[in-house]
Amino acid sequence: MKLALRSIFALAVVLSSAPHAHADPHPLSGVGRLESADKPPCSAVLIAPDLVLTAAHCANLVTTTYTFHSAAYPGTPGRSRTVAAVAPHPVFMLGLGSRLSRLRVDVALMRVDPPFPPEEVSAIPVGAPARAGSSYQVASFIGGVGIRPRERPCEAFSESQELVSLGCVVQGGESGAPVLRRTPQGVEVAAVLTARTRAGQQPIGLAVAVERHLETLKSALKNAEQTASGEGG
Repeated sequence: MKLALRSIFALAVVLSSAPHAHADPHPLSGVGRLESADKPPCSAVLIAPDLVLTAAHCANLVTTTYTFHSAAYPGTPGRSRTVAAVAPHPVFMLGLGSRLSRLRVDVALMRVDPPFPPEEVSAIPVGAPARAGSSYQVASFIGGVGIRPRERPCEAFSESQELVSLGCVVQGGESGAPVLRRTPQGVEVAAVLTARTRAGQQPIGLAVAVERHLETLKSALKNAEQTASGEGG
């Protein structure tokens, strides 16, 4: 079956606490589940003690309350925080262009309050973008609150316009899941899952390479917080 990249993207569908401190939390305790009152749960990842990264289509600004639940591991109980501010990528919010162009910016940043203490939950920093030909680890939170995320290896086999194609099965609820790279310095976020599709019989996950969008997202989050506090004019 002859497949064009455009036809692949045309088929893409959106994927849609204990009080004890621990000195050595699990390195993936920052992977979590994002819940709200009016949208299905998504996956997400803590990239700083007070910052959560997820897919933009998981961040409906109409929603008044989001809760981020961190992963639970033996000796590292899951913890929860309320999201205080939400900032989907501003280009995604314009709703313009093709579906492919929106998938390229399908990322959002949230601030939780209060921040997670580093000794309780490990934030996973954003690193270099995922690249074709390399193997990564996908950690998603498709189960219930208070459990560990689903972890599996997944190879990136192509990249185009800031989207990375991953050769693995992706399920509903995995939107916002981090695509992780392990380095000698630790784990880092290389991309964020946003959609799923197929190339013939091969299931494909689509992920956004987030590094270049991070400063835009931080600026959008700051603007959202200023507007909410009446400082934005």
